[in-house]
Amino acid sequence: PSEVLPIPSALVSLILYAIGAVVVVAIGAATGKFSPGVELVFAPVVLALQFLLTLGISLLLANANVFARDVQQVWRIFSTAWFFLSPVFWHPAMMRELIGNPTLTSLAFYGNPAFSLLMAHRITLAAGAKVVLVDNHMAAGYTNAVFDIEVRAGAELLLIRSQQAGHQIGQSRVTLAEGAQYKSVALVTGGVLARHEARVSLTAANAHADLHSAVLGLGKNHADFTYVIDHQAADTSSNTSAYNVLYGQARGVFQGKVIVRPDAQHVEAEMQTRAMMLSEGAEMDAKPELEIYADDVACAHGSAIGELDRDALFFLRSRGLSEAAARHLLVAGFIEQITGHIEDAGLHEIMRGLIETKITGLLTGEGA
Repeated sequence: PSEVLPIPSALVSLILYAIGAVVVVAIGAATGKFSPGVELVFAPVVLALQFLLTLGISLLLANANVFARDVQQVWRIFSTAWFFLSPVFWHPAMMRELIGNPTLTSLAFYGNPAFSLLMAHRITLAAGAKVVLVDNHMAAGYTNAVFDIEVRAGAELLLIRSQQAGHQIGQSRVTLAEGAQYKSVALVTGGVLARHEARVSLTAANAHADLHSAVLGLGKNHADFTYVIDHQAADTSSNTSAYNVLYGQARGVFQGKVIVRPDAQHVEAEMQTRAMMLSEGAEMDAKPELEIYADDVACAHGSAIGELDRDALFFLRSRGLSEAAARHLLVAGFIEQITGHIEDAGLHEIMRGLIETKITGLLTGEGA
């Protein structure tokens, strides 16, 4: 009977999903990209709950299909429409502009059961607002975080991101209106994998974006920063910098691109990346790019990779510092060029204290 057909279908899907999960975990553990933890103990429970939920919905629809043969087609159309009408597909700003009526727009949002989940990382700053947002990642598991940020006219946002553990993959999509200011300071001081991607669109005059990142890499840490700064309007500016300190077999990656559109005259953009290599096994890959279609701009990019400055180390040793203290001071001064962008005194001291602790672990090989 058609009522039981969903059972083997759901079981097959569960088996295929479980096999795929085992393969992914095995490959991740073998390559060092994933460290199985206690969260794997709960994986069967989560899979069982997901299976029961899927099976329950399927049985309800199967029974309904016995009395109304169009249920299958209606559900297919409904689920497809649900996806295309959900905020995971449409940006709120697009829906506001498309619908126009505030009441209907709110109904389209809040009438969708997935709205509260999918909108959890959508941030809108009203005109003239000033906000400081701190994202501190300390969990040992895997995280995939997406931020959709809209900074309206004259508003200012400081986003501080810190990763101390785990696997984190994140993307920030930022839109800046006239006179909007956006500053991002990202610090990776631990964990196995970090990939932070930011796509910033400067859509009106006097918008400014600052993107700064620092990495303290140890062991087989992999830290990847990818930035795309899109100057869509004239009289906009941006400043991007990335500083990496790598030890052991750590790997740092920086991919940065500044795009200047044809009508975006009088743009000022600077992008630079620096890397301090503390071991022969460390690796740094840097690719800053400029893609310019306007002729009245001031844009520059650069990259430098080297080891600890021996002359500076000798100078500090000659002033009575031990080698360990001198190395610590030079690394701290190198990273301070990123943390110095945090203007709030309290937050700056907190981040500086974290960096000091992590540098000690890095130089002693005890962990970042």
